[in-house]
Amino acid sequence: MPKPRVKAKFKKTSLPPSYFSLFKKDVLMLANQKTRKFSKEIAAEARDIIKNQEFKWKPLSDAYLDSKILKGLDERIYIATGDFLKHIGWWEKIVGKKALIFVGPKPGIHKPSGLTYQFLAKILEFGSLKANIPARPLWRPLLSRVVRRSKGFRQEYRNAIVRASRERAKQMKVKKVG
Repeated sequence: MPKPRVKAKFKKTSLPPSYFSLFKKDVLMLANQKTRKFSKEIAAEARDIIKNQEFKWKPLSDAYLDSKILKGLDERIYIATGDFLKHIGWWEKIVGKKALIFVGPKPGIHKPSGLTYQFLAKILEFGSLKANIPARPLWRPLLSRVVRRSKGFRQEYRNAIVRASRERAKQMKVKKVG
């Protein structure tokens, strides 16, 4: 059974003119905090999926596995030197007047292969016929999980907004009605 939505009602005359501009700042700050937290969790989950080999990926070819063993590299899929794994995270970038938050392989060059981390992720995600690499999806299944969990994230965000609204009203000594 869905939970009833929490609504706060205020007398319009009891609100000072600065209330809504301050409340907007509160909401934007909360959105940034919650989004950063959620992004950090998603990046950690991606690293855990790789470390624990949680998804059912096609196994490495016998020749490549033997090569990794001879070189003393990690035998797990997505991990050889660990360099790619270390570069999975979240970061912010200002584009115009907007601050965007990204989750995935951070910008840079994967030294062992000479490829960008994003291009390497694309090869691993979709495979490469030319290089005889099968698709080993990580980001698409992870995105499906995140979308399913986003309802809880949105509810957490709404609850935080209601708390911020109540706190702002309390600070401004606004009387609530209902």
